[in-house]
Amino acid sequence: MSLTLKDKKRLAGFTLLELLVVMTIIAILAAVGLSNYSRSLSRGRDARRRADLKTLQNALEQYYLAKGSYPGDSSGSLLRDNSDLLNYFSDGQLPTTLEKGSYCDVNQAGGDQSPGRVFTDHYWCCEKLEQAKGNANLADGGTQPTPAASGQYYCIYNLQ
Repeated sequence: MSLTLKDKKRLAGFTLLELLVVMTIIAILAAVGLSNYSRSLSRGRDARRRADLKTLQNALEQYYLAKGSYPGDSSGSLLRDNSDLLNYFSDGQLPTTLEKGSYCDVNQAGGDQSPGRVFTDHYWCCEKLEQAKGNANLADGGTQPTPAASGQYYCIYNLQ
């Protein structure tokens, strides 16, 4: 049994309904993929924040072991231009926040800066996370971290 030319033309393409179904499926898959991608980027930024803080903690602890005190002053300011401290970083610079602000900023919590204090005998430094659970919350307007298993902030503390 052979098909006529009219039957062949009818079988050659897709119907409008079939095209709409395929486009809907593609749109749903794209939406799911985009949300997962966005979440992955947030997790990556959180991992970078934690790694930067750990790098800072290691440098501060090495400094303490070499000098007998942390590179801070009585107001809790980190002495950022201390050339001895900068020697403990592989690139000779303090890490900066993703917004190019400063870690362990004595002046404020939030914005582009990372709240923290560095005295000569102890320190703490925190960074707010986007997705991951941190190890602390900030109380008193960001002047002191409070340990919390599911806090918004990831904080480092002196080990000595």
